[in-house]
Amino acid sequence: MSLRKKARTRIFLLLLTLVCIIPLATASALGDPPVTSQSGDGKWNWIGEDRLTRLGPNFYVSSPTVNSTGGDFRVCSTAHDYYTLYEADSVPNPADLVWTEKTGSDGCAVWRKIGRFVDGDNRKAEFYIIGSKAAYVWFYD
Repeated sequence: MSLRKKARTRIFLLLLTLVCIIPLATASALGDPPVTSQSGDGKWNWIGEDRLTRLGPNFYVSSPTVNSTGGDFRVCSTAHDYYTLYEADSVPNPADLVWTEKTGSDGCAVWRKIGRFVDGDNRKAEFYIIGSKAAYVWFYD
């Protein structure tokens, strides 16, 4: 085997190893979404997750919206931050500001008694959040 072919083989094997390791490292860094009891059926129900999208300096938004049945709403995050919850309405209506909550020591923020934001034909509130840091978030109803 020529020296050039050995070098190509080693580079190929190194790249193949990196391609296999990087997704595993990323998945383990995100971990499993935290779950605890609280909601209407006695448990938090997972309704979605997202990596916040940067729209400007210290301005990150979740996309798309997630549907909530009202009651309480929970966001768990990989970054401790203040999150502002909005209820999206159809165009031309502007989004409704719910209020801002800070993540606790468990990495989660909870908005309680938000049933007044349920509207529309589907009888659900369409929520999104805005934060100041890059993060991966999980939504619970």
